[in-house]
Amino acid sequence: MPAMKKKDKATSVCHSCGKTFEGKRQFCTPRCRKVLQCKAKGTTKFLTNVVAPLFQKAIRAEYGAEEEGFALAVVGGELEMVFRRRGQCVCVTCGKVDAWDSGIKGIHTGHFLASRRASILVEEANVAPQCSGCNFFRSGAPSEFRIWMERVRGLSEIERLQHLKTQSVSFSRDELVDMWFEYLERLNTAQERMKR
Repeated sequence: MPAMKKKDKATSVCHSCGKTFEGKRQFCTPRCRKVLQCKAKGTTKFLTNVVAPLFQKAIRAEYGAEEEGFALAVVGGELEMVFRRRGQCVCVTCGKVDAWDSGIKGIHTGHFLASRRASILVEEANVAPQCSGCNFFRSGAPSEFRIWMERVRGLSEIERLQHLKTQSVSFSRDELVDMWFEYLERLNTAQERMKR
């Protein structure tokens, strides 16, 4: 009886790192796919168009994944506790309650210090849930946001953010890809918590 010949496994070369691997994919890992995407877009565009939107979605999901209960918000210029269910966020500057993933007309991730600067764009202490009305039409409702920030985060944090806004920060390709995977993991974890 003739010996059976083993089928050779297909090998490919990763389009990002150049490593040889088994399979017919273009990339050896999902990380290599993201690194090439970052390289193609450039680090600045990758930060603003890929990492920042995922960061904002993860932040909203984490607020939404918190246990049902009350959240502090500025309602009519005064701090109040507003009730929310799991899966919902409270706008910190008016008290509106909506689903964490309610879309462009719903809850956004508002920035206390509005800027596209890399130093504060993905700074967690600088963001909180805001409704589209406050975030877009009231330009972030800065006076109400400040009241909330002073009470929740404190003056020293506000001063740190204001100083950070003046700093020039740049991220390497690897740092941006690491950030993307971190925010994706946080988003998935928060969504799993909401399902329970």
